[in-house]
Amino acid sequence: TPAEVALALDVLEDMMGSFEAGNISLGYNFTESPDTADESGIDYTQIGPVKNLLACELAVHFGKELTPTLALMQGAGMSSLYAFTAQTRQVQPPRRMPRGSGNMRLQRVSNFMVPVVQPPISYQTNYMAIGDINDFSQSFVDWLGSESVTTYTYTNTSGLLVSNNTELNGVISYRVECLHSAANFETVTFTVTTDTGRINNVTVNFNCS
Repeated sequence: TPAEVALALDVLEDMMGSFEAGNISLGYNFTESPDTADESGIDYTQIGPVKNLLACELAVHFGKELTPTLALMQGAGMSSLYAFTAQTRQVQPPRRMPRGSGNMRLQRVSNFMVPVVQPPISYQTNYMAIGDINDFSQSFVDWLGSESVTTYTYTNTSGLLVSNNTELNGVISYRVECLHSAANFETVTFTVTTDTGRINNVTVNFNCS
């Protein structure tokens, strides 16, 4: 029935939202008015696991028993999603590791390795290669509510070049060029002021390698 289809769509939206909160980003197409005709945006390799997980969720909502087979499918589906979205951090040498005599030339005297700050392991971190130029957007719509943006400013670290930035209806669009990065960790910070005087600072992380 139409009511059951609407319920299933709500369950899917809630499930994908919980995945995003748990750092499992599958590229799902969230919209203000979800419709069954919308493209999901999910990578084709993960559509099967998502279907299995949705079936388990719907079984509970429609009063069906979660059979052992469905439970196994649910566990296998989650394992597949975790493996697909897993991000590993490169292990840095500890501070007690000597640099070695071959690394001393043209540098300050430092007998031991110094770990560098790395970007967070998160689906919200943007990954770029040195020399890449990409377009991004940062939405403040949910935070704004009925207010509007009067002014906004941005700052960025030296490894990035930000250009073509515009704001429209609470969404800031901007272009980023990755110039260089000594530690792979670069940021862009936006400061937005509303017509009622509220101020919000948002930092966007970039992994440039």
